Amino acid sequence: MDVFKLTIDTPVIHKITNRADFENLTEKRKPWVDYERTAEGRKTRHFAVCPHCNNAIVMVGFNDGSQVKTPYGRHYLARELWHLGTVREREAYDACPYHKKGRSSFTPNDKFTKVSEKSIKLISKLIDNFDFIIEMIQEETGIEFSRTCIRKMLEAYQASDGWLYKGASEQNIPWAFAYLTLSHSLYGQTIHNESIRKALLKKNAKLVFKKNRFIPKKGVYLSALFCFLDHRRKVVSHHLTESLIFSISTSENEVLHTHKIQWESTDFDAHLMLHKDDERRSELIDLAREHLGYLIR
Repeated sequence: MDVFKLTIDTPVIHKITNRADFENLTEKRKPWVDYERTAEGRKTRHFAVCPHCNNAIVMVGFNDGSQVKTPYGRHYLARELWHLGTVREREAYDACPYHKKGRSSFTPNDKFTKVSEKSIKLISKLIDNFDFIIEMIQEETGIEFSRTCIRKMLEAYQASDGWLYKGASEQNIPWAFAYLTLSHSLYGQTIHNESIRKALLKKNAKLVFKKNRFIPKKGVYLSALFCFLDHRRKVVSHHLTESLIFSISTSENEVLHTHKIQWESTDFDAHLMLHKDDERRSELIDLAREHLGYLIR
């Protein structure tokens, strides 16, 4: 991996660059910089936390004489690193995209067997930032969802135990949430995306939009549904990118519109930081707490 955290509790993700930068950041303090006994004697090791699975990692390519041109992080499960707050979570490690044998995709049915500290942190972050989550999904799709639609999305996420989804992390919460929802009608949604409106009108020119809101008209109907499909993860040269497919189709499975949504592991937290002083939509946060708050009480 090419990114790391210093503790499991921090949302701050750092880029792996070189030994000097890491030691300046940590001031060479334990538990991040420590010795380890090896067959060749005591060696300096540089430890951190995997942003995705919250297991410990060790930096590769930092020590003198290393043949590695570009340093990276590798999971470290040899022992507990208590000061980092990491506890060896084998199930989370197996599902991590940075795991050498990690899977590139999961179905919505791929779930962890039990609620963990990781899933509790994930659901807490989802509730606390639910207004921003909806905002990001709306910006990417070009659709402003009605309150009824958002409630239905939450109900679907709740019914599927979405917090146990193996492909979810604290960095991809908006998109893991979207992926765990079901298809929903476009009626009642405000469609700012002109290409989507054109696709619908191409199917039926008599459809009605009022200030871009898709509304029913007597004698005119189109069963147009949207959904999020095919969550994929790809690691190239230790760098993770993820994607979803946003699809609009008829009840007869005729696809009217589709596009790929892609994101980096730092995008969600960067959005939160950029908009931290924005006015919040407390009604959406309350709605998320109404459906999911029992999980963190």
